[in-house]
This record gives sequence, structure tokens and C-alpha cells, in this order.
Amino acid sequence: MIDYLWSRFGIESSHFDQFYFERTKRDIFMLPKDVVVDVNLASEKVGLRAFNSDKHPPKPTTSFLQRFGYLATKSVVELGAIELFEFLNGRTVASVVTDIDNGYTLVRRHGLAVGCGFARDGNLESQFPIKIGRSVSQKYL
Repeated sequence: MIDYLWSRFGIESSHFDQFYFERTKRDIFMLPKDVVVDVNLASEKVGLRAFNSDKHPPKPTTSFLQRFGYLATKSVVELGAIELFEFLNGRTVASVVTDIDNGYTLVRRHGLAVGCGFARDGNLESQFPIKIGRSVSQKYL
């Protein structure tokens, strides 16, 4: 996972020295190394759901990118207000990723990490949860 974060997003592995990644049947969770998990604890999941591992390569979650996206130096797309509105509503934004290889991208607005997109042939396909996207206030666009 650390190698993928470096190769795709340019995030240095040292930022994750205090964490470990644990794969479940469907997802990859990120947990702090210094936390002891009580197996008797009635919890379905612990840690941050960092990746959906059904896909190859695994898709970074919106939560993970919003927390760690400021570290990314590669595969980053900065969107304007109209483009972000389209992205948040699940639409493909045409011709905005011409300088990024096909694959997952970090979407930013005003330098802030918004979430995950997928670059394909110069277009940006939204990977943002539509339920959340529709709840974003227009004043933040």
C-alpha cells in the first residue's frame, strides 16, 4: 500500500511510519501501531477505511484522501467551481486531466482535498459518494 501511495500520489512513506494497513475481505483499514485492539470489543471495524480493495489498484476512500491528500504531489487535479459541482454530482468532467496518466486521482478545490476521481483519456470520472456530494453547500464551491 505504501508503495502505491508513493508511485501514484507522491506521498512519502515516512508519513505512515506510525500506522499499519490491515486487509479485510473487501477493504483495507489503516490503524495506528500504538493502539491495542481488544478482540472482545463489540466493534465491526476499527481504524480508518483507507481503500476499497475490490479494485486493482485499490481505490482510495474519500475519507482517506480528505485526511492525507494534502501530502500528495502527483495525480492531483484542481477544479473550478462549475467543474467541482459536476464532479460532486457524479458526472464526468471533460478534458481536465490531460497531464495525468489513467488511474485514480486526488481532486482538490482551493488547495483542499475533496476526494477521489478517476482519470481516463483526459476526462475525470467522479468517484465521490453522491449522497455526500449533494449535501455540499454552494458557498464552498
